[in-house]
Amino acid sequence: MKVCIHIGAPKTGSSAIQYFLRNNRSKLEKYGYFYPEHRTDKNDVSGGHAELGSAIIAGDLEKAADLVSGWLQEAQSRKLTLLISSEALYGRISEVQELFQGHNVQIFAYFRNPVEALVSNHNQSIKRHFGRLPLADFLEQRATPNNRGVNGEVFFDWVKVFGSQAVRVRPYNPSAFKKDRIEYDFLDMLGVRGFSARSFRLEKRLINTSYTPGALELKRLLNFVLDPDAPKDSVEVDWALQGFSDKASAKRSAAEKAPVEVNPEVLALLVEGFKPALERMRSEVLENCTEDFWRPVTVVPAGTGPKRSELAEVFQAFSHLQQTIPATVQQLEQKLTELLESKSAGELPFAVLKLANVMGVPFREPSQRKAKPSVVAGAVKSVLSGNAKDADYLRELAKVLAEQGLLEEAVKVIEKARNLRPNGQGIIKLHESYLERLKVQASQSSEG
Repeated sequence: MKVCIHIGAPKTGSSAIQYFLRNNRSKLEKYGYFYPEHRTDKNDVSGGHAELGSAIIAGDLEKAADLVSGWLQEAQSRKLTLLISSEALYGRISEVQELFQGHNVQIFAYFRNPVEALVSNHNQSIKRHFGRLPLADFLEQRATPNNRGVNGEVFFDWVKVFGSQAVRVRPYNPSAFKKDRIEYDFLDMLGVRGFSARSFRLEKRLINTSYTPGALELKRLLNFVLDPDAPKDSVEVDWALQGFSDKASAKRSAAEKAPVEVNPEVLALLVEGFKPALERMRSEVLENCTEDFWRPVTVVPAGTGPKRSELAEVFQAFSHLQQTIPATVQQLEQKLTELLESKSAGELPFAVLKLANVMGVPFREPSQRKAKPSVVAGAVKSVLSGNAKDADYLRELAKVLAEQGLLEEAVKVIEKARNLRPNGQGIIKLHESYLERLKVQASQSSEG
């Protein structure tokens, strides 16, 4: 029998599609599709048929097969095409092939501009995966044309297994959507068009909108005290901040919604680096590729977007948390207080102090210490003195290397200085000190 599977990709409007399909199950049946029921959260966000994806990810193919078997039987009894949706299936090609072997499988997906996808992945890492990195640091780690999560390579793997006719991928871009809505665009892929499509119930508000910049920054700060091993608090915070963001987004016009700003040089390198991937996707896989798709729309060079006070919105988002989940906020304040008491302010990341400021938790500011004389300046002074010998040059070079964290190199240099001046007490002390520091460093590395 025929099976249609929507696999995402992640952060390409899947929640909106799933909410739409769930609300129109009876209408879908009229046009030949059986869409199994699934749950949504308090903000109407869901993972679609996440139970299937979770079973596959956990390696429980027996449970996954039972789910699939039940859905197939139900669809067959009604003489309908089975339609399922889950981003968790995005990279699970072999499992999908095994579970639906013998059936006529059609794969539906959307592909987002890689630069926008990277920024969206950063948001998701903070929202759901306890990420703490600022965007610039995240891009430095992930921004590579070889990133299979965003460059489209996954779709070519689907094509290899199921064939080019069975894999349909469209650009995730409002200018490419039918009637500017992804829900209508998805119906178009299902073959439901014109007056038939307009008979479906369409939610006017957006589902699972991106966090506002202030909400995203607040969640990043809170991730310094949220515990990944006790995710309940994080789920509560996410639910509250999603509600805050949805309301804020609904009040803003499209022109008022600030794009994400990225360092101009970094953005230019990203755009150029992903050009080959975009060209290959356009020429071999994508349907209905518009000109807008070639440039990121929601990401702009820093300094070109509208100015807005992110910090003011951080305080607004925190006020919303206090009103919505006061008990959780109190627990997080207690955890933050304990963290502040465990270390001096100078030993804590700046983000922790920023969070304390937002939450109104007292803390002592780092003391303003006088800058120590530069090791390099001291080395230069010593080397330029009229009495400096080869051992002195090597000693000062070792000091500079040690200050830069290059302990192994410092040890090698100071050993050479000690060979030249075996009774030099200053050189001996430095040599022993570097050896001890190197030993501690090795011990810490093995424990980590």
